[in-house]
Amino acid sequence: MNSTRGSLPLVAVLTAVFLAACGSSGSGSPGAAGAGGNAGGHAGGHAGENGGAAGGVAGAAGTAGAAGTAGAAGTAGAAGTAGAAGSGDAGGAAGVAGTAGGAGSGGAAGSGAAGHGGAGGHATTDGGVDAAPPAPCGPSTACGGDLSNVGTGDFCISFTLTTKQMSGDTAILSQRSVCGFQNFWGIRAYLVAGDAGASGSWISFESDVDASNDLGVGGPAHPVLLDDGKPHVIVVRRTSGVVTLGVDGTLNATGPVATPYGKLPTLQVGTDVCEGIDGTQALTGSVLDLCITH
Repeated sequence: MNSTRGSLPLVAVLTAVFLAACGSSGSGSPGAAGAGGNAGGHAGGHAGENGGAAGGVAGAAGTAGAAGTAGAAGTAGAAGTAGAAGSGDAGGAAGVAGTAGGAGSGGAAGSGAAGHGGAGGHATTDGGVDAAPPAPCGPSTACGGDLSNVGTGDFCISFTLTTKQMSGDTAILSQRSVCGFQNFWGIRAYLVAGDAGASGSWISFESDVDASNDLGVGGPAHPVLLDDGKPHVIVVRRTSGVVTLGVDGTLNATGPVATPYGKLPTLQVGTDVCEGIDGTQALTGSVLDLCITH
């Protein structure tokens, strides 16, 4: 026998065995980690910012965010290819197929953090709830100039006051015909020299039916800078029998005023029937953007 020919089958056999052993073993790629719920509850607590009666009640903590979804398991690796059979006089047996790779592990689920509780509301000096300052009335297409026959219903009065006047009790707006008890409402300011906003000037809303029902919101206990020659937005709004008085987007005062309004006299702007009677002065300045709705 030729020894050269006899050596070829041995090589083939060894090659087949080698290929069988090296069949590709698949390996699954690990699943991606689940998306975290970390954005979860942070928006939840902010609603508590505006809540709170006298003393202020803290807002409830936000709800925890939902946990992230676990990542999908990796795909199993493909089985290895079987080795080719050996050739020649003494061909080797076909190689054994490689083992399939294991599936990858699923990603871990994310965790959701709970939101922070809202801060408590602030109590006003006269016991009302400091929720939000009253917004200007509107839209402008709905604005009128009369609170006649609104009864005890809701209403809104807003305007922009500009003045440098410093002469004490000053007429701003009113619907009244006598300087005494009657069914009326009025807004007046007390303007003094040297006002630094910390004391002195103030604004008030007065409402009356008779001597037993003379009510007001604002006044000396709620000083505010008004006579600096700059425009100041004033808003008086009644909701469910409670009047809020705001100046430049800040709540100045609030209190119960359930006065029922019937037929009222014509609206007066910058003047009042009490001029020359109780020390009230006509306004030197302007009242612009007046809007009354109900």
